Amino acid sequence: MSHTNLADWLSGWWNSRRTNRPVRRRSTSLQLEGLEHRLVPTGFTGGLYLGTGDVNKDGYTDTVVACAAGSNPTVTVVSGQNGQTLQQFFAFDPRFRGGVNVAVGDLTGDGIDDIACAAANGPASVTVWDGSNGALLSSISAFGAGVNGASVAIGDFKGDGTLDLAVGSGAGGGGAVTVYQPTVSATSITLTSIASITAFAGFNGAVKVAMGNVTGNMADELIVAAGPGGAPAVAIFSQAGGSTPIASYYAFDPSFTGGVNISTGFFSNANLEDVVVGMGAGGTPTVALFKGIETTAYTSFLAFSEGYQGGVNVATGGYSASLGLQPPRQQVVVAPAGASEGQTMIYDVARQQFLFTFTSFSTTAVAPTTLFYNPAPSNPYGAVDPVVVNPMTPIVKIQGAANTTTDLATVFADPNASNTFVQLQTSDGTVNLELLDQAAPLTVNNYLSYVNAGSYNGTIWHRSVTDFVVQGGGYKVTGAPPSTTLTHISASPPVVNEFSLLRSNVRSTVAMAKVGSDPNSATSEFFFNVANNSANLDNQNGGFTVFANVVGTGMSRVDPINAGPNYTINTSPGTMDNVPLQGQISGAAPVSPVAVGTTSTANYYTVNTATVLSLGEQLTFTVVSNSNPAVVTPTIVGNGLTLAYSATETGTSVLVLRATDRAGHATDTAVTITVDLPTA
Repeated sequence: MSHTNLADWLSGWWNSRRTNRPVRRRSTSLQLEGLEHRLVPTGFTGGLYLGTGDVNKDGYTDTVVACAAGSNPTVTVVSGQNGQTLQQFFAFDPRFRGGVNVAVGDLTGDGIDDIACAAANGPASVTVWDGSNGALLSSISAFGAGVNGASVAIGDFKGDGTLDLAVGSGAGGGGAVTVYQPTVSATSITLTSIASITAFAGFNGAVKVAMGNVTGNMADELIVAAGPGGAPAVAIFSQAGGSTPIASYYAFDPSFTGGVNISTGFFSNANLEDVVVGMGAGGTPTVALFKGIETTAYTSFLAFSEGYQGGVNVATGGYSASLGLQPPRQQVVVAPAGASEGQTMIYDVARQQFLFTFTSFSTTAVAPTTLFYNPAPSNPYGAVDPVVVNPMTPIVKIQGAANTTTDLATVFADPNASNTFVQLQTSDGTVNLELLDQAAPLTVNNYLSYVNAGSYNGTIWHRSVTDFVVQGGGYKVTGAPPSTTLTHISASPPVVNEFSLLRSNVRSTVAMAKVGSDPNSATSEFFFNVANNSANLDNQNGGFTVFANVVGTGMSRVDPINAGPNYTINTSPGTMDNVPLQGQISGAAPVSPVAVGTTSTANYYTVNTATVLSLGEQLTFTVVSNSNPAVVTPTIVGNGLTLAYSATETGTSVLVLRATDRAGHATDTAVTITVDLPTA
């Protein structure tokens, strides 16, 4: 479909509806009020606007949620690390009820993302807030009188490595979009217009804006969509093209007249972004993804139940970037645009399932992030082959050179990268884990072998050291008093240690237990870090391999065990120290040894079942061929390719290496290795 046809259609549709337009708000300046007068909307059930970014520089993607029309202009920043509120402020005068569009990005260049806000209705006012301290940096009126509201986006439109602010006009603005360049001073930024376009000629409704690198060029493109009341039209503009789009299309059926909401993110390609489109009010709550500038959606999903027709607001963020994924994948964030229960949800495109949901505004405090799952699809990986993202350069060594090791997870990547989710149903509640499939593949596969065999079902938490660890995966209770015994589960051969400083033993991580002075001795036992143990456990016995993270509210099930009393169990022969027990134990005190025969199953904290909720993607690596084995011997263990160089031969070899995903899709790459005589 050509842009001309799209513009003509929009223009004709708009002109046919001009007599039915709602009366615009009177144009007045919005006066800002001090941030000390903050107020959480009580029981707010209206729509939500979304943005994402790292506003406190902790390495986690935070979610910025703002109230749509009907409440005061509250903006809440929800931590991506723990679901708690990081900031909350009024974007405009607290009496304003027109809703707040938001965008997130580092406009000041200090490494911390800032928050841009636009009045969704009323005067087209825009404010910018410092992510580091919540201070107001800028306030402008983006368009003149007669324009009802605005939308905002942040990106590098100039392609110079600094970010710009795009502002789209609301109803009455003729589809105008202005791009501003910020000039930063000590306490403020000045916004200077550097580009103006008209997105849809003849269309006078509101437009929504996003920015993203959808072509793979140095600069970000500007993506504009028809907003509420318009057709589902999307047009993409580059810096050089002015008001002529490089691509345009209808995201949904062109007869739909509820408009769309847009964002961009990395999903199908690691080098360019996709366009994410949420259907506007009046349609099914569908979200569609378009690869780069392609005009046909390659995947879609329902954000809410089909009966909800309030529209879907969208954003994107790398919520798993802190979990050791290589490369980090992004998720789609969705929220209702109209009346609802006010929930924000995070959807993983690769696994085709929702991961998180939280409520930003309620009658109580902001709820912690919680998890829920949909059944995993039978083939969550699709048919996309692994890719080579960092080809190995030729290697030249002298005879007898020391072995070298390369992490092949940095050479190859999988566009469908995803992690496995495991659910532990325990006597104290549900604990959900996200396993780090590609970061620690040998350890993850070892752990899954016990889960899949049912070996962990019925095991106990057999060790708890206050403010240190809770350990399990080893023992089951057999028999009943007075003949109760503890029996270790059958263990497989040990797994090679995969410790990495990139996966440190901090709180809420899960690591493998080992025998002292033997780094490669992990079998079935694992432990939760209930505190930051990195200074200790990252530096002893080769480092303890972190292979999973507790997600959602799982640590609230672990912490009470760690806070409870511990006992020494006399197992005859031998004793077990620091065993957490509950309930009445005849004649026992925490300081006295307890005979195992006096305990019963009810005295122990147990893992009732361990279940794989969804199996993640994982690449395995092999050497396909070695053209000259006399000069180099390759060995692959997990992600590590170790090369042993000949001490007696010289010559050149070509190694062909292969990455294969769980669906059987494979990609090869080659590296040339030369072994020379030592120089005189």
